[in-house]
Amino acid sequence: MTHNAGNSEILSHWKLVVSCFLGIGCGVSSVWFYSIGLFLKPVAIEFGWSRTSASLGPLVGILSLGFVSPVMGKILDRHRPERLALWSLCGLAVGFALLGWLTGGLIAFLYLTVVLAVLGAASSPISFTKLLVQIFVRERGLALGLAITGTGAGAIVTPLLVGRFLAQVGWRQTIWGWQPSCWR
Repeated sequence: MTHNAGNSEILSHWKLVVSCFLGIGCGVSSVWFYSIGLFLKPVAIEFGWSRTSASLGPLVGILSLGFVSPVMGKILDRHRPERLALWSLCGLAVGFALLGWLTGGLIAFLYLTVVLAVLGAASSPISFTKLLVQIFVRERGLALGLAITGTGAGAIVTPLLVGRFLAQVGWRQTIWGWQPSCWR
């Protein structure tokens, strides 16, 4: 079969590919896992924890996401991935806010990390790739490759922003995600 640029799936559905790129870049796999290391030192200092104790947060988050991902995959087989992904991106934001507002000790920190991972589970690449696989046929690999680069973009941008905010406003306000003075 010859490929004709006039019937390119990528050109026809470029907004979807860009949306998936952005969703993956802002999802739990990018934002949480590429920023949590920056929070460990200030959180440990505030609560007097060892670095080892603070490091339980990322471990618990990764394990929680690992356990919930197959369940999320099953749910995605029955429901529209774009809706679940959008709700989960909102849930991820709520999880971050709760983590910043309610962390008062190690048990709360670990529990809230589980909540964040579960609420953000459908913001992982699984939802976005499911959506792309449903739409693309001929250029599926290219669409997936372009969208998945959102993880790398998130891995680059997230630590830069988080580091800047941490230096200016501290970990709680950084994790809440809203501090207008940081945008000046």
